[in-house]
Amino acid sequence: MRLRFFMALFSGLFFLISSSLNAGYIRGIELSNWCNSKDISDQSACVAYMLAVHDTFDAISAANKQRFYCMPNETGSKELHANVVSFLNENPKFQHVSASSIVLMALKKQYPCP
Repeated sequence: MRLRFFMALFSGLFFLISSSLNAGYIRGIELSNWCNSKDISDQSACVAYMLAVHDTFDAISAANKQRFYCMPNETGSKELHANVVSFLNENPKFQHVSASSIVLMALKKQYPCP
């Protein structure tokens, strides 16, 4: 029941974002453009998107009692941003996949569970 709620919440968030972009979903290239932009609103969209993905997977993990990655609680948004941007820049081959998948891949790589 909780998983369905969180999946619906997650889907709704991405529907709202993607409908404003006239796209089916946000791809890695859009996230990369936001994150590497000099424009403060693009940077804000980048960080907000990453935090939304993190919060969504954190909630799903709690509901399923299975973690996707093990990020320390003291990790701040600046560190999260730096890690995901680094992953994006080092892996341009993923620009065509969904941005949420890229954020998850970056977090799994940077914060593997023991």
